[in-house]
Amino acid sequence: GTAAGGASLRKDLRRRRRRLAEEAGPVAYHVVQSESEIAPAVAALLALKLSWLDGKGLHARFLAGEETQRWLTDACARA
Repeated sequence: GTAAGGASLRKDLRRRRRRLAEEAGPVAYHVVQSESEIAPAVAALLALKLSWLDGKGLHARFLAGEETQRWLTDACARA
């Protein structure tokens, strides 16, 4: 049911937080609550992802493009 799905999601998030902390050190989480916070959050997330990819010798030029940031910001605002 719904409660089991919620518990499973929380467990998955705890596992992901723990794994991220092991790989990247201390992490902080923030819930974006206003539309004005979306663009800076998307920019920060893209920067983290690009840094992670670079550390693994991988590249994703499409993630670095301004159009990707605009698209993700718009998608988040509509969600």
